[in-house]
Amino acid sequence: MKYIIISFLLSVLFIFQGTTHAQNLVPVESTIEHADKLRPCLLVYVDPEPKTLKKAWRDFLKEKYDFKLKGIGFLSNKDVLSAKKVTLPAISPNALDFYTEIVPDANGSQMKVFASYG
Repeated sequence: MKYIIISFLLSVLFIFQGTTHAQNLVPVESTIEHADKLRPCLLVYVDPEPKTLKKAWRDFLKEKYDFKLKGIGFLSNKDVLSAKKVTLPAISPNALDFYTEIVPDANGSQMKVFASYG
């Protein structure tokens, strides 16, 4: 199941890469600590500043996969964006929680994408 989730997230990042114009995005497997547990994730470094990237990522997921990330918007700019109980048939028929951590980096932003079952 872990490999299916990673495959989906890689495909999302590759699709997102097509909209970034001339960036060479290279997603790598990494880990992130979330809810006091170390979890596998995909890590990519991107040029835009975090707030710009968060808004573009939110809009992309809404348009392509019909779900909205919470944590960015009016009076909100959190490091970890989330969507609860999202159904992604390419990964699993069961609902899962989808997360993205976007933080500043020396050259723009560091983006970590991961998912978990409720």
